[in-house]
Amino acid sequence: MGSDKSTEESQRSDAEIADDILKRVAEAQRLVGHNEYFVELMRILAASLQVDHAMVAEVLPDQHTATTKALVSYGKPVANFTYNLDGSPCEQVLDRDHCAFPNEVCERFPRDEVLQEIQAQSYLGVPMFDQAGFRLGLIALLHSEPRKFSQFEQGLVAIIAALAGAELAQSHSYSELKESRRRLETLIDNLPGVAYRCKNDEYWTMEFISSGVSALTGYTAKDFLGNRTLSWMDIIYPPDRSLVDKRVETKKERQKPFQLSYRIIRKDGQVRWVWEQGQAVSGTDQSYGYLEGFITDITERQEQRDKITKIAFTDTLTGLPNRAALLSHLHYNANEPEANKEAMYVAIIDVVNFRRINDEWGIHLGDEVLKQLADRISESMRANEYCARLSADEFVLVVHNTETDEPIEAVLERVLSCAKNPIRADHIEVQIALRAGVVHTSMIDTTNELLQSASTALHQAKLNGQQVCVFSQKLAAQLQQHRHRTDRFMRALAQHELTIYFQPQIDLRTNQLIGAEVLCRWIDDELGMVPPDEFIAIAAEQGVLNQLGEQVMGLACDYLRQWQESYAQVVKISVNLAVQQLDSHELVEKLVQFRGELPQQLITLEITESALMTDPEQAMRMIHELRQSGFRFAVDDFGTGYSSLAYLQSFEVDILKIDMSFVHKMIDDGSSAAIVSTIIAMAQTLGMKTIAEGVETEAQAEALLEAGCTSAQGYFFAKPMPADEFAKQWLSHLNAN
Repeated sequence: MGSDKSTEESQRSDAEIADDILKRVAEAQRLVGHNEYFVELMRILAASLQVDHAMVAEVLPDQHTATTKALVSYGKPVANFTYNLDGSPCEQVLDRDHCAFPNEVCERFPRDEVLQEIQAQSYLGVPMFDQAGFRLGLIALLHSEPRKFSQFEQGLVAIIAALAGAELAQSHSYSELKESRRRLETLIDNLPGVAYRCKNDEYWTMEFISSGVSALTGYTAKDFLGNRTLSWMDIIYPPDRSLVDKRVETKKERQKPFQLSYRIIRKDGQVRWVWEQGQAVSGTDQSYGYLEGFITDITERQEQRDKITKIAFTDTLTGLPNRAALLSHLHYNANEPEANKEAMYVAIIDVVNFRRINDEWGIHLGDEVLKQLADRISESMRANEYCARLSADEFVLVVHNTETDEPIEAVLERVLSCAKNPIRADHIEVQIALRAGVVHTSMIDTTNELLQSASTALHQAKLNGQQVCVFSQKLAAQLQQHRHRTDRFMRALAQHELTIYFQPQIDLRTNQLIGAEVLCRWIDDELGMVPPDEFIAIAAEQGVLNQLGEQVMGLACDYLRQWQESYAQVVKISVNLAVQQLDSHELVEKLVQFRGELPQQLITLEITESALMTDPEQAMRMIHELRQSGFRFAVDDFGTGYSSLAYLQSFEVDILKIDMSFVHKMIDDGSSAAIVSTIIAMAQTLGMKTIAEGVETEAQAEALLEAGCTSAQGYFFAKPMPADEFAKQWLSHLNAN
């Protein structure tokens, strides 16, 4: 049986072993760059750690075989060989940081011929990596007797593995560099093109030009030498001559090499694109006496680049310039000096209700409509106008100013009238309408602001039902104000600065409190009390209605818990839900979490009738889950939407809230009174309760009670008020604990 260490080795401390190895490794660095370096490292390991065999091997690209870089066996180097990794402990090294077997390694890996030949009993393998972390190979120590490798010994082997790995990676890099250089030299030797040397004179008198000039130009080298037949300048395409001369002179003055592309005319009259790279070379008097360089044909590359550019800047559906082309077109003008900037109008045009076309007839027909519309717009345009497709159904018209310009209103009337006649696609006639938002460059500094301002004008056109809206200073001020409000609201939401008010709900028979509606309020240090419809609209625009709803619910439940500790009875509350919240898969879980230990049926969730009908099926599912979780449901603003009786039954609603518009008119308007009576009767038939909103007079309260409505809220009873004030005025009469 073998011991963990020999007697001699056990007498040496780890520090002594480490010191010995590091000294010998330092001495071995003189061999870096030679194969003997790997042999010396293995000698050091084998001798210092008292093992019979030490090996460093490189894993070949196939990942199944390895070749030894050095193998020292019983103190002597062995010729390198390649071996199969399959079924060997070395294979396992490549799958982990290290691999150690203190005994019976031959029995564990019977397929490893090397192990069987040397009859190894113990094994330690450590992988080698390059700087990128890729495994290059491994170092393996093998011993003919059972042997444990301590953590200290494994660490020493890892150090040697790092050195060997660095050397192996360096040799790879050197080999790859030599191969790359060889390939580059071969490529240059065979690259078609023209090398030249000419005088730095007015005519660029040619002193040397390579034979490749014949294939490029159709002329022989003799035709150019000494400018015998013609000079190189003679074959440069006339419009490009001044550009070439100017570019070369500029680079010479700056003492820099020149690179440029231009066109030449071959002997057969064909125009070709060439690329030239050269530099000025000093003569005997230290002035630039010569020009030297290389010229190559890039015609195919230039044509391919033109094709790629066309593809990159063309909308594949309509054939119009795309968004990238538009931005480049606008950006070029924006970067011009102020004196050279061209005044122009930028209009965004969209198709009214284009989504309906896709929904009703499919995307294919929608695409056909856009293609035909693009053709019509193009046909309606004039020379000073440019059109691009911005996005799905949005086009951008750029109108450059000329002396014969039409007023922009006339231009847009001409272009937008192209949609006057229906578009026929797939045997279907589709009637479309266009609208536009337009801005003049005199009002805007940057390309992005141009498009944003035109988009703002388009949005304003949608809101006002206009066909055309021109961006103005007034609209700009409104936009700035809206941005400012949006920024402050988003900050208030993030910092939980919003608050809630409570509006009492009253039993019309007893005038007693039966509940309260929770209403969100935003009181800004600068803006004051911001109307709810304004900040709720901002929340919808910014996509944060879910966060807003969660904050309101959290605040409401916090107050309920406080009141639960102070009063014997707990007031019921109603909290509004936005339609976007019904789309959240986490809604039920979050609301239950907010409610916590509060009694079920204490909270009624309100959602407007029109919001319910946005996606009735989804609304039914969510209402059912929420009612199963202990919440009641109310339909807010009932009578203003378009829900059917069948849907109303399916929604499992507890309360109908009669919209205030009917309540306000019911005294003097028979139709409104009839609607209120119908809603109350329908609710009673379906087993629902009713609450009238916006009650402002005693006459309204009495009329509602007479019609069968027993609950109401409104200014006649109380305005919405802060939580503390609500508790003091309405909850103080409840018995304190």
